[in-house]
Amino acid sequence: MQHLLDWRDLRIALALARHVSLGEAGRALRLDPTTISRRITALEAIVGAALFVRDAEGWRLTEAGRRVVEAAGRMATEVRELARDLEAASERAVGTVRLTTLDYIASSFLAPKLPLLRERHPELVLDLRCTEQVLDLTAGQADVALRVIRPTEAGMRVRRLVQVPLGLYGLRSYVERHGLDPLPPAAEADLVMLGPPDSRLAEMRWMRALVPRGRVVAATGSVPTSYALVRAGVGLGVLTLAAAEGHPELVRLDRDAPPLERALWRVVPEALADVPKIRAVVDWLDEVAEAALD
Repeated sequence: MQHLLDWRDLRIALALARHVSLGEAGRALRLDPTTISRRITALEAIVGAALFVRDAEGWRLTEAGRRVVEAAGRMATEVRELARDLEAASERAVGTVRLTTLDYIASSFLAPKLPLLRERHPELVLDLRCTEQVLDLTAGQADVALRVIRPTEAGMRVRRLVQVPLGLYGLRSYVERHGLDPLPPAAEADLVMLGPPDSRLAEMRWMRALVPRGRVVAATGSVPTSYALVRAGVGLGVLTLAAAEGHPELVRLDRDAPPLERALWRVVPEALADVPKIRAVVDWLDEVAEAALD
């Protein structure tokens, strides 16, 4: 090689290998796909070999590309570990912590307690990444996660914080119009699904068991949207008891059914757990959970 490799180009190659498409890699790096293609071509010229081949499934690594990307991955890991070591050297909780969770958890459980975190750690910025997607903590997409799905990744510190009780609800006018209170054994009702129309989430299976003749009329991947649909009288749906509080227009219909709860899991990578700013957020989350149990 006549020229030194540019870390920026190696980073682009690493992203393209992970995402397989120019568009997805561009979104991850906030770069135009044309720029990514041009930089890959320049990197291949420096290396003297093709790094990718393009087929129907996207951009695939050649053997030379695999060696380059593996080296780039090791470099990225070392850079992240160096940054973590430097942060851990300071005892102050300073900087940004990216916390990923569902929107309704952030608004219902975390937002009211955020002033406490700000009071204790005024130099800390909490970046709330509210999404239905499970972000990859190992790949650095977030620093801490609160999930309702039990984590399975290796290298994580995991704690079950609380059990979140759920209920089957409907708008009072809808329930009265269809004679659903109490819920008949063979009730016919419109259903609002969380996920696709054939969702296999535990709470959706539970709802179908309670309303076996129910008809799915709306489905959404957004928890707040599903709640809004139920409050609008579109059909019956599953809400957390906390979300239903303060809405007297809603009627709970599972009073005689076995209760349903979802665990809330706190997840943080082992490599980050002792960084002061991460530890500050983790301690705060644990305190919020303990207060919810009181």
